[in-house]
Amino acid sequence: MSSISNWILSFSGLETLGVEDFRGEEPPFVVRQVNNALQDAYEAWEKDTSQESICQNRPWFNLVDRYAGGSYAFEATVAMAAINHADIPRIVDIIKGMNWRCPEEFQLFVKDQEATWFSLYTIVR
Repeated sequence: MSSISNWILSFSGLETLGVEDFRGEEPPFVVRQVNNALQDAYEAWEKDTSQESICQNRPWFNLVDRYAGGSYAFEATVAMAAINHADIPRIVDIIKGMNWRCPEEFQLFVKDQEATWFSLYTIVR
């Protein structure tokens, strides 16, 4: 049985400064960093199943800000994921623990399947 949590990650466009061809990459550099960190945690579990997994499926964020409607470009960088049987506190810690250039602009919204609304996580340093 599935237990899907919904994830929305918003971060500063300044995270991509100095990264070549940011808009040409799919997914872009910062989203790949998030995905790689989660992938590493998932693969560690695959090698040692005595520990708890961070989720049941491979976690993967995709950039979605380019799909916003309207006649102007969306001015926030937004990635989303749907993760089955997520260990929400562990995944939040992995993402928050990354080296963010602009942590004050980092926002992570998470809604568990049975929740009524999203929880907001930020980085305070």
